[in-house]
Amino acid sequence: MRAWYGAARTEFTTLSSDDLSFKEPRFVLECAGKCVASKWTGTTAASSMWRGLAKRATETANIVSRPNPDLAQFRIVQSHLRFLPRAAELIPKKIRLQHANAMFNFAKGFIAAVDSRSSFWLCSLACLAKKKAADLEADTTAMRTNFWRQMIGAAPEPGQTKAPRPTKAAYRYIRGNEGWTPSPIGKIEFQDGIPDDPQDNPDNQPDRHVYDDIAPFVPDTHSITDAPLSDQANVEAQAAAWGEMWEITEQYKKLKFNIHPDMLAKLLPNAISEACATFPGDTGLGHDNIAPRAVQRLSKDAVKARCAVHRL
Repeated sequence: MRAWYGAARTEFTTLSSDDLSFKEPRFVLECAGKCVASKWTGTTAASSMWRGLAKRATETANIVSRPNPDLAQFRIVQSHLRFLPRAAELIPKKIRLQHANAMFNFAKGFIAAVDSRSSFWLCSLACLAKKKAADLEADTTAMRTNFWRQMIGAAPEPGQTKAPRPTKAAYRYIRGNEGWTPSPIGKIEFQDGIPDDPQDNPDNQPDRHVYDDIAPFVPDTHSITDAPLSDQANVEAQAAAWGEMWEITEQYKKLKFNIHPDMLAKLLPNAISEACATFPGDTGLGHDNIAPRAVQRLSKDAVKARCAVHRL
């Protein structure tokens, strides 16, 4: 099986011009994703810290509510008590002063709740921390949304009196990474051959009784040979190019092959494999683009079955 995969991957590499060689799988203990998405919109370092404090309070409330906690659970509560006084030191310095006082008061209430073994007090502290985190995330989400609207021109910038209009960033965002896709240029008869919508009222057919001063200066459309093509006109142009290549207007001459059924009876699997090996690796035949060299990966019984199909 390993040799079969190696041979198949070698053929795939030749067909796609990419490195698709077979490699044995190996297992590594590492994170599945480098950047793990957060389930809370507008998460910041401060809101994450408050949610961590809420989780610690909830876990401690579950332990305190038990009548006889074991030694491992007692150590978990001690680790939470050691962490809370220095929780503000783990957030960035530029926002540390905004949350240091609130986190210090939270730690004092947490210690008092543990000393009194009050699970309700700890649950109230957990709800308080979640509410604090939710408020911070709501403010951050509103700020990011407003900044995004200003960047794409949907909202005016502070101090600007002009009406909002789309910016270059908005067009760049709509355009995507592949860039703008211009309309293909082709012969104008392909575009003129597309029927118009019956409900359309074209403006290029004015009333004969209305005199237009600009009409004498409008260029004659008959002198224009190339024009941007619509999607359907582009399909018609490609079909015409393929038809010219295959000479669809010429009369087909039926070829006569002097083949008898006895000739097909002598087909051998080895002969078919040798014949398929003469084709280049990137050769594809038929509408399904089957490579002739792919027949070499078939077993002898499968090749014999194909020989039987050809003899029918």
